[in-house]
Amino acid sequence: MIAANKQDRPNAWSPDELRLALRQPPHVKVVPCVAMDRESVKSVLLDLLYNILERSSEG
Repeated sequence: MIAANKQDRPNAWSPDELRLALRQPPHVKVVPCVAMDRESVKSVLLDLLYNILERSSEG
């Protein structure tokens, strides 16, 4: 999972653009984030937690 910070900036790359630039496969989740916004950070952390829990239950 990749957190795409600074999504509040006018010229911020979209999560899809960032995925292409970093050459990440489609299964790598790229989530938008604004580090100065508490709710945005909380959303990223919850997404990460759910992703970890999902993967641990698959094993």
